[in-house]
Amino acid sequence: MQFYRDLISDRIRTLILITYITLLGIVTFSVTSNANAQVDVLGISVAGGESGSDDGELNRDVYGYIYPSQKYVDYFIGDVGLNTIRISARWERIQQVPGIEIYDYDPRLQELVDAVERVTNSGAYAIIDIHNYGRFISLNTDNSQTEAVIGEGDASIDDFAYLWQRLAETFKDNPYVMFELMNEPYEQDQANLMTTLQAAIDAIQDTGAKNTILVPGNRWSGAHSWENSDSLGESNATSLLRLQDKFDKLVFVAHQYIDQNYSGTQPDCLSADDAVAKLNIFTSWLRNNSRRGLLGEFGVSSAPECLESLTAMLSHIAANSDA
Repeated sequence: MQFYRDLISDRIRTLILITYITLLGIVTFSVTSNANAQVDVLGISVAGGESGSDDGELNRDVYGYIYPSQKYVDYFIGDVGLNTIRISARWERIQQVPGIEIYDYDPRLQELVDAVERVTNSGAYAIIDIHNYGRFISLNTDNSQTEAVIGEGDASIDDFAYLWQRLAETFKDNPYVMFELMNEPYEQDQANLMTTLQAAIDAIQDTGAKNTILVPGNRWSGAHSWENSDSLGESNATSLLRLQDKFDKLVFVAHQYIDQNYSGTQPDCLSADDAVAKLNIFTSWLRNNSRRGLLGEFGVSSAPECLESLTAMLSHIAANSDA
């Protein structure tokens, strides 16, 4: 793909340097839409919909949250030339109490619908990302909060499945919408996570939705830890292969920051060779098991040696675009 259209053009190079990459997720994979067309996906990951306080308002105050505006969509899709925007959303914002009915006319759901339609009406793909890290945060009667892993607290696995059932019913007729089940689950029992993911996949596909479903791994979805097993249970590499998908719509998602603790918060970075080796753990798993995948988040600081590592990672992706 002309080395990502010459690394997505000089304008993206400038943007990368400004944002230190940590907010930018350029991804590529082939996705089959309902119209059965193959598409190379190049996109940006947008934070903001998962942020803010419970009583914050959309685009209104410092305690609020944001979804991509029309100006934002016009810039990244029209001017920059990307074709996908990943929209982060918070489960508790769509459904404050797990299990209660989600109505089509609910204003918080409609805000997400409006954001998605701004993206897809521009001819681009929208990824709906439930950005909860495998958890639900409950608001208690004394206004304190309780956070618990799905299936271990107030939110059951059936509640999570219902959330995705309603999102699928809302968006299934739009082939430009992709469903990202969860952002970066961590420190949770692997067997419980697999049950949770399978329940969501079934709930989506039982509606008849044939949209692409993006599947995370445990341990923050790290490419570097994809084959790791530990006290949490089996590795992602082993357990994710057992997920069932009747429409062949699963795409597996890894994230890879390349500072020393893989958090994307430090100025240091792995060498180019080491960065590629970490990413290749995920790439090799995809190829060896005939699975599809995407690098959903990655980042480096603006240090020259880190940008060299970034270039090596992008070269690796371009050379392995069949995976």
